[in-house]
Amino acid sequence: MSDTEVKEPKAVFTISGKAQEKLQHYAEKFKVEFGYAMSIFMGYMSTGVAEGAALLSTMGALQNESQRQSFYVYVLNDSGPIDIFELMRLKVNRLFEDPATHDKAIEDGMVTEDGTVLDYRDKVYGKENITKGEPLTGSLYNRTILAIVASNENFDGATLSEITSQKEPAVEFPMVEPYNVYKALINQNRKNPLRYSFGKASKFTKIPSAVTNAEIANKITTVPIENLEEVYNAEFAGKKRTNYLVPIRGFVTYLNFEVIRGSRSLIITDQDTEAWINCRLNEKVPVVFKTPDEILAFARLYAGRNGKIGAEVKAYMVV
Repeated sequence: MSDTEVKEPKAVFTISGKAQEKLQHYAEKFKVEFGYAMSIFMGYMSTGVAEGAALLSTMGALQNESQRQSFYVYVLNDSGPIDIFELMRLKVNRLFEDPATHDKAIEDGMVTEDGTVLDYRDKVYGKENITKGEPLTGSLYNRTILAIVASNENFDGATLSEITSQKEPAVEFPMVEPYNVYKALINQNRKNPLRYSFGKASKFTKIPSAVTNAEIANKITTVPIENLEEVYNAEFAGKKRTNYLVPIRGFVTYLNFEVIRGSRSLIITDQDTEAWINCRLNEKVPVVFKTPDEILAFARLYAGRNGKIGAEVKAYMVV
């Protein structure tokens, strides 16, 4: 800062005890955190209105939010913003630099002979891609929040769902914390009720959970470990791409923190039947459990070299 630069003083507000009581009342009435109600109130106060007017406006804002459909969300994982174009460039460059795939990458319209990566997508969000064949420039951000979602705070009828966003909201929206419950203003996909989206007008408000983790987990229909081979054959065998994740519940009877090829290994066991399955957990997924904790895991299944079914755990919750 130069000698002549002057910082603007931050506005300081004195909040009366009565106003704090009102805000606490609003928080309880509309089932939001006190700090969230306070942040709305402070926003109005910063415009120079009187305390009473700021309280009324805060109540109005919370009333308006209460008219929109809210969903209750137990967050399992927030991917953060992922640049899809950068992933495409990395993929194409690998193909271009490999003598075995160099020519095919050019023939398939993925890259020019001088190494310029092209937009090779046939469709974008279900529509014909009008920029196919043009140089791939800039960034395209996507973001996915994997969560257990319900329309009520008791999580009745809860489902494992994806909450996605694209472009600016994927980057600008604050991260949500795994293993916490949020009251969320998000949009449900009418054609696929297991998918939701969030944008600039969405909100995630952390709230105390009305039910325990075990009670939430009990709402999810799991697959017995001894039946996982059948699920593998039906949902995963011969399929290169699938969004399906199988819910597996059991006790962690083995856990190795050593990272091998980007993953940690663990074993999940059904205590009653003693059926068990080898699992891999990506090193980027935090480990908040220990042996012999019970967990509810959501996984993709694979067949090992010995033909035995294993599970690649994408997310989990401790029961």
